[in-house]
Amino acid sequence: MNSKFYMVTLLCLGALAAAQPAWAQTEAAQSPAEAKSSDGPATDGPERRDPFWPVGYSPGPQVDPVVQARKIEQAEIEQERLARSWNEAQARLTVAGLSRMGDEGYFAIVNGKMLRAGDTVSIDTEAGSFHWRVEDIDSDGIKLKRIRAELKRP
Repeated sequence: MNSKFYMVTLLCLGALAAAQPAWAQTEAAQSPAEAKSSDGPATDGPERRDPFWPVGYSPGPQVDPVVQARKIEQAEIEQERLARSWNEAQARLTVAGLSRMGDEGYFAIVNGKMLRAGDTVSIDTEAGSFHWRVEDIDSDGIKLKRIRAELKRP
């Protein structure tokens, strides 16, 4: 009795191992060239949804690393140009004098204009317009804070 049971079990397991699911049979029947020329567009990878993505999420388009590196390089060049332009514009600010007006605090004469703390000063150059806010004026000098730059395109 036991030998018949083992024999039937082995036959069943052998039949299951030899059987392929329907999806595996259709993929195996197609050559790789036929699979790419199917009705849908040819893709390099599976277009399956990751089960860990939030509901409604779909990944954006893949970015070419060469294009991304070029954009980063251009942004770095633009940052260097901006920093150089700020420094060149600030070099054009000339402080003619500092003075104290009693209890009202200090004032400064910058490029011919009298400024107090909180005032803004602007310079127009070939590179664009640059704007600073006077943060503080004391006996040591004037402290400026960069507000904005409006650069002209080269």
